[in-house]
Amino acid sequence: MIEKLLKNRIFAYAAAVFCTLLWGTAFPFIKLGYAEFEVAEGDIGTKLVFAGARFLIAGIMVYIFCCFKERRMTLIKKDELLPVLKLGLVQTAAQYLFTY
Repeated sequence: MIEKLLKNRIFAYAAAVFCTLLWGTAFPFIKLGYAEFEVAEGDIGTKLVFAGARFLIAGIMVYIFCCFKERRMTLIKKDELLPVLKLGLVQTAAQYLFTY
């Protein structure tokens, strides 16, 4: 179904613009979050905790979406846990490397 939607040029363009807007608003909203939670400019530890909380909440949202999509609770198997953790750490590190 997704492949069919992405072949539709209007949908593909709209999805690309939407994703670009989301990506572009990340930095201003991070700054607003720092101000709201009174994170000091040089407080690296608190910034990392704030980032971790954001990524945790995003992960929970993705998990809930996947459960609704599959119409069942999706659990990670024991042998998949380490690769998933590695991927999450690499993606988080890459996210921050390219953002900052």
